[in-house]
Amino acid sequence: MNTLTTVDLTVILNGLLFIILLAAAILLIRRIRQQRSTLDQPANSTHVAFPFPQRQDYPERQLLPSPPVEELDQQVRAAYRDWLLVYLLPDAEPGRAFLRSGVARNWLRYQVTATSFGQALAMLVSVLMAGEDPQAQARFDRLLAFCLSHSSANAPDLMSWQVMPDVVPGRRLDADFNAEAWIAFALLAAKAQWESSERFYYDILARVRLEALLPLYQQAAQNAPENLIYSPYFYELFAHVAAEPTWKSMDDSFTLKVRTPWNDQCGNFAADGSAEDANLGLCLLQLGIAELWGANQPAGKIPKGAEKLVRGAVAQFAQAELLDESKLQIEPVGLSPLSLLACCTPAVLCLQDQTLIDQLWQALSLAKPGRHDPIAATLRLFGLLQLSGNIWFDRAPWKTLPALPEE
Repeated sequence: MNTLTTVDLTVILNGLLFIILLAAAILLIRRIRQQRSTLDQPANSTHVAFPFPQRQDYPERQLLPSPPVEELDQQVRAAYRDWLLVYLLPDAEPGRAFLRSGVARNWLRYQVTATSFGQALAMLVSVLMAGEDPQAQARFDRLLAFCLSHSSANAPDLMSWQVMPDVVPGRRLDADFNAEAWIAFALLAAKAQWESSERFYYDILARVRLEALLPLYQQAAQNAPENLIYSPYFYELFAHVAAEPTWKSMDDSFTLKVRTPWNDQCGNFAADGSAEDANLGLCLLQLGIAELWGANQPAGKIPKGAEKLVRGAVAQFAQAELLDESKLQIEPVGLSPLSLLACCTPAVLCLQDQTLIDQLWQALSLAKPGRHDPIAATLRLFGLLQLSGNIWFDRAPWKTLPALPEE
C-alpha cells in the first residue's frame, strides 16, 4: 500500500492553499467591482429645497438682463452641459470626481492637476443646478469625496491646494485658505439644498473644516493679510452657523488697506496674468457677494473705486476676441480676461445699471471658454447663474452646525 510522503503532503497542502487564496481573491475582486458599480452609478438627488430655475422678488432685489427669463435659463443650461462635458473628470478611485484645473510637471511627465479652488467652485455649481440635473447631488458628493481624500500638509482636515490625481501616492501641499472658505460655504449650501446625503454629513464636515481653518486663517490674517481674499459675507455666515464670534471679528485682523483696496486712484486690470490681478478680481467678487447676498439687504452700492474698476473691466474685456479661448493651447497664467470679467458679476448687479448688466450678459453668454481654462469656464457659469437671478443664498435657512462629538 502506497503511503504519502512529506513531500506529497506539502504539495497537496500548497495546492489547497492556492485554491483557497484564488477563491478569496475572486470574491474580493467581485466585491470591489460591486462597490465601484454602486459608487459610480447615477443617483438622483434627494429633496431639493431650491430647484433650478430659482427666482424671487425681482426686480426689487435685482435687475435681470433684458432677454426673456426663458432665454436666460436656456443659456445657463447650455453652458452647464458644455461644462460637464469638457471639464469634469472621474477619478481613478470609485465615487470621486474632480475639475481638471490644468497640467503640471512631475519628474519627466506632465500630469493633469486639480485644485481646491476649482473643486469648491464645481461643488457650488452642482448645488445651484440641483433640480435641473437629477444627478447634481451625486456629483457634488463625488467632488467632495475627492477633496476629503487629498489632505493638506499643514492640516489633515483641509485639502492640498493642488493635486495630481494620476500620481499615487500624491505629494501633500499646504492648504489654500481662500479656497477652503469656499469649500466650507459649498458644504453649508449643500446642507441648505439637500439637507442630507447617503454618503456624507454635510453639517459635520462643515464644522470640522471651519474648526481646522479658523486658527490658520487667524494666523495668516495677522502675519500675511495680503495673501487672503477679504470675504466679509463668509465671515458673518461662518460666525452664525458655527456660533463662533471670532469669525465675525475677523475684520479687526485685517489692515485697512487690505479691507478696502478701492480708492479713486484704482485703475484697470493689467490683464497680465499676475497674482495682483487675480487677488484684485477675487476681492471684487467677494465685495459684490457681500453687498448682493447679505441677508434682508437690497442690492447695495459699492465704493467709487470699485465701481470705476468694474465699469472699466466691462469696457476692457467685453470684446469677442478677448473672450474667445477656443484656440488656446496652453493653460493661462493667473486669471484670464474671461475669469476677471466673470468676477465682476455681483458688483455689476449691485450698480443696478441695466445697460451695464445687458453688456455683461451678452459678453459672458457669447464667450467661448477654452479647454485649458476650466476656472474661467466655471466662473463664467457662476456669473451666468448670478445674472439670470438663480442665486438663492440670501434666502437660505442657514442653521447652526452641531457640535462635534467629544473624543
